Amino acid sequence: MAAVNRKHDLWFDTGDTDRDGGIARADPPAPCRQAVGQLGCASDPAKIRHLVDVYNTLWESLVRQADVNRDGSVSRAEFWAAMER
Repeated sequence: MAAVNRKHDLWFDTGDTDRDGGIARADPPAPCRQAVGQLGCASDPAKIRHLVDVYNTLWESLVRQADVNRDGSVSRAEFWAAMER
């Protein structure tokens, strides 16, 4: 169980780029930009757009499933509860 808890924390911390205790729509574009650079497609607008579209789909799913109080941010507790479901 401890390994699962560490994974949940790692995933949450990766999404909470400003370290304010919640994942908001504005947070993940930073890791998204990093991924674009690491994948070597920083100069390919079509690939960048695709990655952003994937992120937006992921974000919408996360909010729909985890943002219980509907404040536009997923707290660590909300994230963990969603991962447990």
